[in-house]
Amino acid sequence: MSSDQFAGMTMDQWLGHVSEQATDTMPADVAARVASLVPRFDAAVEGRPAAPLNIVVFHMKVPEEHRYINYVDVKGDHGSIDYKSVLSHFFTISRAHHPDCRIVFITGESDETDFVPDDVIVVRLPLNPAWLMYERVVAVNGFMQSKAFAANTVLLDGDAFPNHPLGRVFQLPFDVAVTFRDDPGFVPLNEGVIFAAARDIPATRAFFWRYLATYEALCRDERVIRFYNDIKRWRGGQLSLNATAAIRGAISEADSCFIAGAVVRYLPCSDYNYFFSKKNASYPYEVLRRKYVLHLKGGLKNVLEQIRQMQLAAVGKAPEAPAAPAPAAPPAEFIAPTFTLFNKEYNKPPFSDPAVRKTFMGHIQGAASIMGSNKPGTGAVAVDDMMVWFRNAAFLGPGRFADAFRPFANDSILRARIWRVYMLCWAAASCLKLPGDFMDVGCYDGKTVEVMARYCGFDQVQDKTWWLYDMFENPPEEARKGGHGPQLFDQVRQRVEPLGRFRVIKGAVPDSFAQGLPEKVAFAQLDLNVAAPELAALEILYDRMVPGGMIVFDDFGFRRYRDSHDAETAFLQSKGDVIWESPTGQGLFIKR
Repeated sequence: MSSDQFAGMTMDQWLGHVSEQATDTMPADVAARVASLVPRFDAAVEGRPAAPLNIVVFHMKVPEEHRYINYVDVKGDHGSIDYKSVLSHFFTISRAHHPDCRIVFITGESDETDFVPDDVIVVRLPLNPAWLMYERVVAVNGFMQSKAFAANTVLLDGDAFPNHPLGRVFQLPFDVAVTFRDDPGFVPLNEGVIFAAARDIPATRAFFWRYLATYEALCRDERVIRFYNDIKRWRGGQLSLNATAAIRGAISEADSCFIAGAVVRYLPCSDYNYFFSKKNASYPYEVLRRKYVLHLKGGLKNVLEQIRQMQLAAVGKAPEAPAAPAPAAPPAEFIAPTFTLFNKEYNKPPFSDPAVRKTFMGHIQGAASIMGSNKPGTGAVAVDDMMVWFRNAAFLGPGRFADAFRPFANDSILRARIWRVYMLCWAAASCLKLPGDFMDVGCYDGKTVEVMARYCGFDQVQDKTWWLYDMFENPPEEARKGGHGPQLFDQVRQRVEPLGRFRVIKGAVPDSFAQGLPEKVAFAQLDLNVAAPELAALEILYDRMVPGGMIVFDDFGFRRYRDSHDAETAFLQSKGDVIWESPTGQGLFIKR
């Protein structure tokens, strides 16, 4: 989608405009309509036992005269999708992962429900099927205001299939969590997966109230009307969610903010709302199984059947017919890097001034546009506080690295650090033939380790163990990221389990080394974000490094970690060694 398609505005300008329409003021007739729906939800749950989790899905059959979507930026045919098959699998896999949850199916008064299992609560409402997206937000507000919202709740599209027990997500601190993507031409937030926590019910209700009030305001906005005409039918839910909750500029999972009194957290689609389509249908399930939700795109029958077979097999439910062997994965396409401003230096002057930050980002984006940055064949790359041009950057194209990076092709944070990830892959692969094990000290969520392991073919390596160390929860403030929490340790173990011989050790470094440490080390990454424990780790590892072995220091070249840089430089100089500072911000030491 070109930058001038949004009524003559760029994406950032468009988001800025719709965000200006955000409001808590609800028209009286809409408020009364929401109130009229509440008793239906109350009656639906009356006398039913409490549940630890609600899963809420909305569907109505679209009238024949409204089956075709023909908007400026989206076209489709509702009639081409077998919604009964899609929803049948949704109910089956939701129950398989959540045997004690309450599944609520919201639909119209005359819609068919013969395919809905008996253990699903069906709530019929007087809704206009021609206004599909708008009526969903109205209905969800009726649910949120009712007694039915008494437990943590996941709001899902009918083709967004749970792939893990979703209750784990609520271990993170938030009232509302939304999922974001970083794809040019698309608004960042997707409304197909929303997590609504019951820890502060008034605050969560207030967020959804603002969501609907903003929807109403956008329906009356002249620019929106000129561009979309009718957003009650389509596009309005997503547009209103972005107007309500989107952060201007780059979004990361470390972000959270207060909206209508609710703590709103941002979770990457690449992990929590993974778009599953023909393009990635050949990915092995060992990769896909770590995604919390697999979101079917296009309603393609063959893709639905494939995902159904994989998911049912994973939860121990035999599919009706054996799945055909998956075809070999095609070579990965060009991996497009992303440029973001998530370095904490941008929180300091002069960038703490919004006007300065906006001007700076405009100049960067202008230069990147002139050079064609992050596009195939341009030789220009803009990533992670670094812009270069007239380069080959061949690792971004089809080949070994792109194949290894494939599971994270939609991960905006990892794509922003892609040159750093490539350097790690090169270093690890260069050490495969050396004696000794591999280490990652400060592995965080293990995504980078997974790419390295895939690049190295580590599942075929018999003479090495890869040791991972991290606190996983409650790290020092400087090292804290959005995914830290009690769930992270198990997530990392599950991530690396199919990738080869790994040991995952929880605790503060260097004390956690007492739980296990290799005698010989061929390759290590140090990424603790704090100088004292990182230096202590280096002092212990130095004598265990084999000749030719490498250590990559993730923070070495970044100004905010100058204390780590100076301490590590001094230690190695005392040994007669040096560290090479890479333009990526990393440091590289080769033992001689």
